[in-house]
Amino acid sequence: MTSTRLSRREFLQLGAGAATGVALAGSGMAAFLSKEARGATPALTQFVDPLPIPPLLTGTNLSLLIQQTTQKFHTDLPETRV
Repeated sequence: MTSTRLSRREFLQLGAGAATGVALAGSGMAAFLSKEARGATPALTQFVDPLPIPPLLTGTNLSLLIQQTTQKFHTDLPETRV
C-alpha cells in the first residue's frame, strides 16, 4: 500500500477549500451562484438612471436621522424598502 503525503501547505489549502464549500452551501450562496438564480434576474438596460449624489454636509456637529424608506434603484424595477 502506498501512502500519499500532504505537505502542511496542501493540507491547509484543502481544509480552507472544504470550509469554504461548507460555508457557501450553508449560507445559500451556492443557490445564488447557480444558473437558475442568475436566470431569474431581469435583463436591465445599464446606465439609464442618473447616479443620485446627496448634498454635501458641512459643519462640525452633524446629526443624521436613520429611518426606513423606499428607493427605486432602476427605472424598470419597483420601489424597494431600504
